[in-house]
Amino acid sequence: MNIKNTHIIMELKKILSDNEIILGSYIGKTSSSLISFLLLDSLSEASVKHYVISLTNKKLYVVHLNILGSIKSINSFFINELIDFSLKKSFLNYNITYKFKNGESLNLKSQNISEDLIKYHKKYLKNNLK
Repeated sequence: MNIKNTHIIMELKKILSDNEIILGSYIGKTSSSLISFLLLDSLSEASVKHYVISLTNKKLYVVHLNILGSIKSINSFFINELIDFSLKKSFLNYNITYKFKNGESLNLKSQNISEDLIKYHKKYLKNNLK
């Protein structure tokens, strides 16, 4: 899925600084917990959170979407606020984990990451983590 021209990217472009360029974006989601799956079965999908992750040359933007796909909130992190990052290919999707200096982490699954964005993750983010 190409999200280059969606309303989400258009909103992000409005808040970028002058020299900031979007290098790539992807849609990711959290997993539903096993407990919610066992208790709620098909309704467990309602507990899944959807995000658009956009990487720029300066920041990582985390756009939280509501259940209808509209923007719920936008958080931005400078690259040096990341302390760890992993990107692993599983059978059907990629498992992505971001860990931040404030102690929070974001674990996502995504099926639509471009090869260019994977290269950027591996090369740029890994080299700039401290």
